[in-house]
Amino acid sequence: MSHHVYNTRGIVIETFDVKEANKTYWIFTRELGMIVAAAQGVRLAVSKLRFSLQPLSISEVSLVRGRAGWRVVNAREISNIYWRIKDVPQSVAMSSRVLRLMRRLVTGEEKNEALFDRLTEGLTYLAGGVSGNLPTTKEVMNLEFILLLQVLYTLGYFAPPTELLWCINDPLSPEMIENMSVYRSQAISHINASIKETQL
Repeated sequence: MSHHVYNTRGIVIETFDVKEANKTYWIFTRELGMIVAAAQGVRLAVSKLRFSLQPLSISEVSLVRGRAGWRVVNAREISNIYWRIKDVPQSVAMSSRVLRLMRRLVTGEEKNEALFDRLTEGLTYLAGGVSGNLPTTKEVMNLEFILLLQVLYTLGYFAPPTELLWCINDPLSPEMIENMSVYRSQAISHINASIKETQL
């Protein structure tokens, strides 16, 4: 019996070892939302999937859905964010906090292209973007506030006041990140209040 193959971009949120050579992945995908998928033999040295499914990677993934759930059958790495920021502790910690909130708030398999695109944009910027220049400590802090507000807004937990609409509607840019320095206290207040409202 053949299965339909779903091809989509995904951000690898978290992984768990299963048995001797398998892994289970939490992947936030553009077309399918948050999914839990298994990959067999991925921890073996000969596996072609192992380098394309590392945590904090953005990859093209091919999936099939069987009786036991989703299974990864192929993957191609687009960008390994972790390897580009692994020597910058504040960037690693920041990405972990943002993705941990994502894991808590995104329930079920529901497509959210806007959120996927925002996260991809933010993580790519964190990893140096096209220029390859990693952001400064202040920029990382400001970027975190922007991403958290975007996550909360896109999932319906935050109604932005007028003074913060720019960080919701405008494309991410160095100017936007610099501008957050002026609104940092307001952002922190709204983030904390919105997370409290989630009751998670």
